[in-house]
Amino acid sequence: YNLLLVAAPRASKQELLTTFRKVGREIVDRGGVIRGFKNLGIRHLPQRMRRHGLICNEARFLEMRTDCSSEARSLCDIILKDETC
Repeated sequence: YNLLLVAAPRASKQELLTTFRKVGREIVDRGGVIRGFKNLGIRHLPQRMRRHGLICNEARFLEMRTDCSSEARSLCDIILKDETC
């Protein structure tokens, strides 16, 4: 799988690191493997988005390449929806 994290451009390195650790832990605990990360940079969004009461016109895009089960993938989606970055 290629997991795409779309984060606010103001997200700190610590917030992003915490998010990737949570996701990575879920993948590895369920027998998955993390193949790599790629920073795709800050890009404009096709439309304004609202998250946690803030409106954003651009976002930071990060890609995480993994080999994991569909169960781990579903848990990653849940974790990423609840994160604040």
